[in-house]
Amino acid sequence: MRVDYIALAIPAFFILMGVEYLIARLKGKNLYRLNDTISDLTAGIYSRLTPLIYFGLFVFVYDWIYRNYRLMEWSMESVLAWILCFLGVDFFYYWFHRHTHSISFLWGCHEPHHSSEEYNLSVALRQGAFQGVFSWPYYLPLALFGFPWPMMAAMSSFNTLYQFWIHTRLIGRMGWFEILFNTPSHHRVHHGINPEYIDKNHGGTLIVWDKLFGSFQKEEQEPVYGTVKPLASWNPFYTQIQYWAYLWRISRATKFWKDKLLVWVKPPGWKPRDLPQSGPIPQVDAASYKKYDATQPVSLQIYIAIQFVLALAATVLLLFNASMPASQKVLYATFIVSTLFCTGILFEKHSWAAPLELLRLAFQAIFFYLAFYGKLSAPALAIGIAIGTAALVYYFWREQQNLKPQVAIA
Repeated sequence: MRVDYIALAIPAFFILMGVEYLIARLKGKNLYRLNDTISDLTAGIYSRLTPLIYFGLFVFVYDWIYRNYRLMEWSMESVLAWILCFLGVDFFYYWFHRHTHSISFLWGCHEPHHSSEEYNLSVALRQGAFQGVFSWPYYLPLALFGFPWPMMAAMSSFNTLYQFWIHTRLIGRMGWFEILFNTPSHHRVHHGINPEYIDKNHGGTLIVWDKLFGSFQKEEQEPVYGTVKPLASWNPFYTQIQYWAYLWRISRATKFWKDKLLVWVKPPGWKPRDLPQSGPIPQVDAASYKKYDATQPVSLQIYIAIQFVLALAATVLLLFNASMPASQKVLYATFIVSTLFCTGILFEKHSWAAPLELLRLAFQAIFFYLAFYGKLSAPALAIGIAIGTAALVYYFWREQQNLKPQVAIA
């Protein structure tokens, strides 16, 4: 039976985020914005849903290689085996992570993690929904070396969980500890778009791989966070696919067939020879850098927060209910994905956001009825809930129409 250690850690994630928020406020710092935080958590939820589709294939392939082609065999009781497996997972994670920054089509699955212009614990949960599709082949050599699936899965989860706490600005340098281990200081560099910080510090738990393979950079000035070309959107679908869409447009635009292929495997920023070339990465300053931010009335923020909490609750129920029938899983996933998509676009000024939200509310009413009663009946209930909430959405939307998108200065 699969143990989802990441899902089990969800309560701890939110508790620690709350602690970070309170400490930051006591220190006079504002590390969180509602729109950015919900965008972070939405990406995190999407990243937990997609493995429901492909995860079984990963386990099957890994276990097949282990049973038929392993070169050695390790006991689950061996301490040495656990240590070597930990080192192996961290080593292969380093190379996958490094390749996501040097191969464009892989950058497309990892870029969502870097697209937040904040740096706090919620950013740790902002993951590419499709990153696991590309990362799992990197760990297959561990099956050849004889590490059983439960051991590799546990060490991979540990590697992921370790990286949660390093996404904070509240912890400074850590002396001797940062000689071997990844720390908030090291990882802040990794998220920086300062030219000297680009493509540095790819390690997961250990920083030694960066020092061994020439990708280490010490934190010397406060980083500016985000991507060189800002995302400038709260739309969760756009967040996940926009870079691949960009590569597709570039690939279609060039007349050279070789370049149509190279654009996918060259480093991010590479352009075909017949297209305008990108300039050098600009210098940035944390004190003057302007972050994307669209202002909403408090009432709309409260409404979005409530809808997000409902989607989060549905996510927890989905992840922790392994016996849920497949048809019900599809229903839950549809509700979660559509709700989080609409919360994202409600943060933006789109003429179609409110009508789409009204349609989603009708679906939400049906979802609640199916979830609690198990069958679709009493359509008047669904219609009544939809109409009742439609008036609130219309009011919130009218308020938003009178506000202009603004740019917030950090």
